[in-house]
Amino acid sequence: MIRSTGRIRVTHQGTLPKPDDVRQMVLDREAGKPYDEGAYNRRLQSAIREAVQLQLDAGIDSINDGELSKVLFSSYVNE
Repeated sequence: MIRSTGRIRVTHQGTLPKPDDVRQMVLDREAGKPYDEGAYNRRLQSAIREAVQLQLDAGIDSINDGELSKVLFSSYVNE
């Protein structure tokens, strides 16, 4: 556990908003539609880097991927 005596540490819970193109790719993949796996992986990684940078810029202490690769929480069960 990370402890702090100088300030309250911050994080967020749940899914961060996805860029429109990433949202569509994730929906297509989840629905079993054909997709370009290489393009999907590259774009997902760049979107995660963007989300991480935004969290760092906002001063978030516990950074995560924002569940950008998931449609819903149930996606964890399906995988």
